[in-house]
Amino acid sequence: MPLISKLSSNEADILLWQLEESSDELLGMMTLSDPETDFLKKLHGEKRRAEWLCWHLMVRNYFGCEQIEISYDSSGRPIVDRKLNREISVSHGGSIVAVIISKSFCGIDIESLNRNFSRVQNRFMTASECNILTPLSDIADVAAIGWCAKECAYKIARCDGIDFIRDLTIISASRENRTLTIKFSHGSTFSINVEIIDNHIICHSIK
Repeated sequence: MPLISKLSSNEADILLWQLEESSDELLGMMTLSDPETDFLKKLHGEKRRAEWLCWHLMVRNYFGCEQIEISYDSSGRPIVDRKLNREISVSHGGSIVAVIISKSFCGIDIESLNRNFSRVQNRFMTASECNILTPLSDIADVAAIGWCAKECAYKIARCDGIDFIRDLTIISASRENRTLTIKFSHGSTFSINVEIIDNHIICHSIK
C-alpha cells in the first residue's frame, strides 16, 4: 500500500506506510546498490526484509532520489547522506513502518496497541511514572505510552547502554497537548509527542 499518512510541522516530516507488500514486491520498486544487496541478504525473515526495504523506499521517495547513501552509527541508528543535511529515525511496529526526517536530531517509535506492555512495565517504568501518565490514559494504556516514549527518547539521545528506569524518567504529561517530558540521567529533557493512528501509538521528538 502507498504512504498512508504524512504528518508535517515546521521541524519535521513523519512518513507512515501500511506494509502489505512482500519483500519481492518492494524490491521491484527500487534499485539497490551492491552493498545494500549484500546487506539485504544477511537479513533473516520475510517481515524484517520487507520492513528494511520499505523504509529505504520511503526515504528515497521523500528525497526524490533513486539511491541514497545510508550508513549506521555504532548502535545501528541510520544516517543519511550528509549532503542532504537531514537526520532520520525509523521504527516499525505491527503493520506500519514509520520514518521521521528533520534537520535536527530526531527520534520515533511506533507500536501496535494490540501488544500487551503491562505484564513487563515494571522493567521499564516506575509506579510514580505510571501515575504521571494518568492524564493520557484515555489515549492509550499508560504502559504502552511509557514504553513507546522511552524508546523514542533512547533513539534521540544517541547513547549506548541506557537503562530505561535508571536513565530515563518521565517527569510530566499533558493531555491537552498530547505530550510528555522525559528527563535523561545527565540532565537533558525531551518533549515527546504522542499520536494514535490506525490502532498504533506513535511517539516522536525533535532535539
